[in-house]
Amino acid sequence: MFNFEIIYCNKILKRSKAYPIRGWASAIARNDVYRVIEEGKKIGHLFDIRKFRIKVFENEKVVYDVALRWKMYKYEVWFEGQCLRTSENIDECYEDEEEAYNEGSDTVIDIMNDWEAEGCYEGEKFDDFEIKVIEV
Repeated sequence: MFNFEIIYCNKILKRSKAYPIRGWASAIARNDVYRVIEEGKKIGHLFDIRKFRIKVFENEKVVYDVALRWKMYKYEVWFEGQCLRTSENIDECYEDEEEAYNEGSDTVIDIMNDWEAEGCYEGEKFDDFEIKVIEV
């Protein structure tokens, strides 16, 4: 099992419960940081994202340790002029453009599989979709 710590200016702000997948722990931690930043803005406190660190542990051993960067990215999946899904639907941000694009690509495949399972598939191809990566 994996758990995380959110650290700001070398002080632990939060320790998590256990999660079965490392990626879940790091993603939830990252999103918690962004919630803290947004809540701080509402009361006039401006946090510096570069002073946050996330550490993920497995059995008390650090398996992931990252200082957050200012730039984060989200994706949008478009089809025939309509936005079908964004990473905001799953409350997720990504640290680089490539990671956001890859997650958007996985989402396109999921959409196509869903349409096929529902009997709505009409021969759409991956290239019929547009994946937009947006800096947040």
